Amino acid sequence: MNKYLLLGGAGVAVGLTYALRGKRTRTQSKRNSANANQDSAALDDAGTTNEMAVQIVRALRDNAFEGNDEKLAIALGRPATEIRSWFDSSLPVDSDGLIKARGLAEERNVDIPR
Repeated sequence: MNKYLLLGGAGVAVGLTYALRGKRTRTQSKRNSANANQDSAALDDAGTTNEMAVQIVRALRDNAFEGNDEKLAIALGRPATEIRSWFDSSLPVDSDGLIKARGLAEERNVDIPR
């Protein structure tokens, strides 16, 4: 009787391990494919890619903030290091930053790329 309980418990443990490992592998695969598509993914409903967003933010900085990253960062409510990271592509522009940049461009009558 004890032998059957032990074997049954071992079988359940092996089954759970197999199921959880499969789920973790599928989750990691989804994350990896999401990260690979991050650059080509649209940031908004207009289909703006990260590359286009960087151009918009750069045009705003150059035309409304005298090319100064710190002034732009204050206006966007972000650290200046984050703004610089957007320009060197070590961080993607997030949709909130893009929306704020478009709003600032409209307020300051700055032409930005469409």
